[in-house]
Amino acid sequence: MSITLTGATLFTPMQIIERGAIVTSDEGKITYVGPLEGAPRVPGPRLDLRRRIVAPGFMDIHVHGGHGITFGNLDSLAEDLAAYSRWIVTHGVTGFFCTLAAPDTATLLEMIASYVKLLERGGLPGAVPLGLHLEGPYLSLEKKGAFNP
Repeated sequence: MSITLTGATLFTPMQIIERGAIVTSDEGKITYVGPLEGAPRVPGPRLDLRRRIVAPGFMDIHVHGGHGITFGNLDSLAEDLAAYSRWIVTHGVTGFFCTLAAPDTATLLEMIASYVKLLERGGLPGAVPLGLHLEGPYLSLEKKGAFNP
């Protein structure tokens, strides 16, 4: 069913639109984003957002976890990934890259293999993991940051 969201402040890559509208198709695809006056009339509910802000979701390209969750525990990868996905979406993040830093190459390879299976399976409850970001095992001694090579 089509839905029209009206009365929002829309943040787009090009501009901020006061009194904006968003229209979706029956398939749930966004078909219009722009000023309310230009929105096509479609059958379906119209919801007044009362000047609330609508903005694109954030992408986090380097995250080790958060909210007590880390991406380094091999025994609870699936649970940790689902919990993080569910939590971080409430902060506006819609996609993220899990950053892995393993103590050794063998552990890192095991973590990568486990995450590949989880990412291919999909079906997480919130934000979508977009891939992996690897820290190490090859680090510059001059730019090692907090790592202890």
